[in-house]
Amino acid sequence: MKIKNKLRIHIFGASGSVTTTLGNQLAKKLNYKHFDNDEYY
Repeated sequence: MKIKNKLRIHIFGASGSVTTTLGNQLAKKLNYKHFDNDEYY
């Protein structure tokens, strides 16, 4: 399997600083997948 280089956008911020909302909206606008650290930790 060949993996292509794709643009990744990392958004960092303190808890309650709207990073999840920003990530969701940006992912929808750019048609990207959104992965939230809150779902993993």
